[in-house]
Amino acid sequence: MFARYENRPLGEKKKLVGEQVPYGRMGTADDLTGMAIFLASADSEYIVAQTYNVDGGNWMS
Repeated sequence: MFARYENRPLGEKKKLVGEQVPYGRMGTADDLTGMAIFLASADSEYIVAQTYNVDGGNWMS
């Protein structure tokens, strides 16, 4: 699976990986910001032992 990414420019690697994600692109740090702020806020104080997949739907595919 990973052999197809070897010896390719970074931009091309990102494009290839992004094509595998249902949202159509690789995630960025900005994509995580909303979830991080929510989890750091008092609004999330009753949430315990959960996993949140901020991955553009990749986990579901």
